[in-house]
Amino acid sequence: MPNWGGGTKCAACEKTVYHAEEIQCNGRSFHKTCFLCMGCRKGLDSTTVAAHESEIYCKSCYGKNYGPKGYGYGQGAGALNSDPPRRGVLKRSGAAEVVLCAEDLIYTPNL
Repeated sequence: MPNWGGGTKCAACEKTVYHAEEIQCNGRSFHKTCFLCMGCRKGLDSTTVAAHESEIYCKSCYGKNYGPKGYGYGQGAGALNSDPPRRGVLKRSGAAEVVLCAEDLIYTPNL
C-alpha cells in the first residue's frame, strides 16, 4: 500500500519526518528536535554526533561509554586540567609564584 503524503518515521519518536525537518544518521531519519544525545540529551549536529550501533551520542558521552579506559585516557580529575604543566612551579597564588630552581627558592612577584 502506498505511503500517501507521509515521510519516513523518526527513529526516536516514531512519528512521520518530513523532508524539510529531516536529519539522517546511520541510515535512519530523525526530526531536528529529536536528534539528541542518548546520554546527556544535548542537541546534536553533523559535527558533534558519534553513533554506536543504533544509538547516537555527543562525542563526550561516546568517549565516556565506549572510549579507551585507564590512566592517561581522560578519566578522573587529572583530565580536567587543559594547561600544560609548568616546569618548576610549586605553588601559585594571586600575588606571586614560588619557583623551584636548581639550588634554592626564588620569590617572583606577578607584574
